[in-house]
Amino acid sequence: MEFPINHNEQNKKMMREKIIPIFGLLDGIRQVIATAFIIKQSLIITAAHTFYNEIKEECHVISATRKDEVFEIEVDGKRYPLGKPVYERYSWDYETIIDETYHDLSVFKKPVGFNLHSELELTSEMKNFVFLSGYLHSNIEFESYKSDIYNENSSTRTYRKEPLIRKKFSNCFQLQENTGPGMSGGPVLFQNEVHGMIVFGHRDSGTTAIKAEHILEVIEKKGLLNLL
Repeated sequence: MEFPINHNEQNKKMMREKIIPIFGLLDGIRQVIATAFIIKQSLIITAAHTFYNEIKEECHVISATRKDEVFEIEVDGKRYPLGKPVYERYSWDYETIIDETYHDLSVFKKPVGFNLHSELELTSEMKNFVFLSGYLHSNIEFESYKSDIYNENSSTRTYRKEPLIRKKFSNCFQLQENTGPGMSGGPVLFQNEVHGMIVFGHRDSGTTAIKAEHILEVIEKKGLLNLL
C-alpha cells in the first residue's frame, strides 16, 4: 500500500495549511498546547480538553474547569485568535457518562481574516493503515506517525484504579501508535479523509480517537454549517 503523507517539504507545507497548532499558556509560557484541523466545510475541529485546567491524581482527571485565556492558531507564521467555540462538550467526569458516547470536542468558525481552504473531509470508512498528525508541545514542526488500527469499534478508558472503573466508548476507536502531548485534537488521516480526532494516548494501550462519524453527526445535529 502506498502511503499519502511523507516528510518532504512540499507535503509538509500542504498539511500545515490544514493541520494547525493551537497556542496557549503552558507552564507560564505561550507555546503549542494542542493541534486543530480544518475540514472542507471551513470549520476548525479540535479536542475540548485542550481548553481546560485539569487536576489529576495518578494520571486520572478528578476535576476540570475551562481556562480563562485567549487561544490562537498559527498558519504561515501568522496567529489568529480562536474566539468562542460554536460547540463544545467534554466528558472528564465518568459519573456524568450515562452511555457509550465520549465527548471531547470543540468546534470553531474560522477567525476573521483566515481564508485558507482545506480539502479534508470527515469519513466513516476505515483503512488498515492511517496517519496520526499534529504538533508536539513547544514545537511548531508538523509531525505524522503511521499506525495500525487496533480496534475500529470502540475504546476503553480507565477512570480510577482503586476501585477499578472503566468505561467503554462506541464512538471511539484505538490505534497502536502512541502520541505525545500536544497532538490532542489532531486528525487520523488517510489522504484527505479524516477518520477521527485524537483525544488521548497511553504508552500501553496506544491512541484513542473520536470517530469522524460522531463529529459529523454533531455538526449536522447542531446546525453548525448554517453558521458559515
